[in-house]
Amino acid sequence: MAPTINRSRLLIILLCVVIVIMMVQNYFLVRKNDELVKRVERLIDETNRQAIMQGGDSVRPFAVMKLDSTFVVIDPTMKGKKLFLVFTTWCHACLQNMPEWTKLLKEIPRGDLNIVGLSSDLPYKIKEYRSKVNLSFPVYSTANDSTMMKKYKLLLVPQTILMDSSGLVIKVWPGVLSNEAKEEIKRAI
Repeated sequence: MAPTINRSRLLIILLCVVIVIMMVQNYFLVRKNDELVKRVERLIDETNRQAIMQGGDSVRPFAVMKLDSTFVVIDPTMKGKKLFLVFTTWCHACLQNMPEWTKLLKEIPRGDLNIVGLSSDLPYKIKEYRSKVNLSFPVYSTANDSTMMKKYKLLLVPQTILMDSSGLVIKVWPGVLSNEAKEEIKRAI
């Protein structure tokens, strides 16, 4: 009987050692994971800074297509502030953002504010989308210039961009607008 008691104790000791080793490994894995999470967060922040315009960036006049496929030049230096609403018809977050933009546009004074919708979709797709979601602002297609979306960092959608009358970006709100972002936009206008 004595040998089984020793074996049982030995097995318990061995299990305890294995558990302690696993706990130590887990501790180091958690630390390494925390380091990796911080590194990924820094990379995401850097990518976002590269993916969207920043306050102070300037925009020059650019040509877009109206929904009847004729061209018009949008001049960011036109009188008053500009609110650019950038979206695509296939983007789920953009669809979620439409009611937020609609609420915002009802709550802000228009005055000298110019509201411009921009989409990289073809005009016929925008027309279909516009009637489906009942857009209350003018929308133009950038499909005629594949470099424009990249040049002005409009690939991440949706984006809400506020510019001053000299064509300088005041602020960009990427993604679906939060209530806090809408309040910030109202104050900035």
